[in-house]
Amino acid sequence: MSDDYLYRVSVYLKGDGLDPDAVTSLLAVNPTQSHRKGDKWLTSTRKEVVEKTGLWSLSVEPGSRDLSEILGELSSKICKKNDSLANVSGVEEAYVDVFVAVDADDLGGGGCEFELDVPCVRALSNLQLPIRFTVTVVRE
Repeated sequence: MSDDYLYRVSVYLKGDGLDPDAVTSLLAVNPTQSHRKGDKWLTSTRKEVVEKTGLWSLSVEPGSRDLSEILGELSSKICKKNDSLANVSGVEEAYVDVFVAVDADDLGGGGCEFELDVPCVRALSNLQLPIRFTVTVVRE
């Protein structure tokens, strides 16, 4: 495993009837990002955007830690003891998102290798959510 990898790990809860404030209260943790369906905001070019669905997400930034440690931190912040986050009122879609960015090699390609230790797998299992992995190779 390499220290050159960039990890971003998040939990996403989405749904048309999602109330982000209720999720925040239930989980007792503030989200990194949240909004309700229908919320409006302006882009930097003054174009109005209307949110198409509700969102509550929590991301953990990597620092210099490995993936298991980051995932463990995320699960400890939001672990509910009795039910899946997918069953929270208003949630239509719920998942853990793991994004990995790797520097390209001299030929412009590349790959990566990472592992999840047993305590991390157990902690993720307690979340009862699917996990989506995205790995990208980037040129500097």
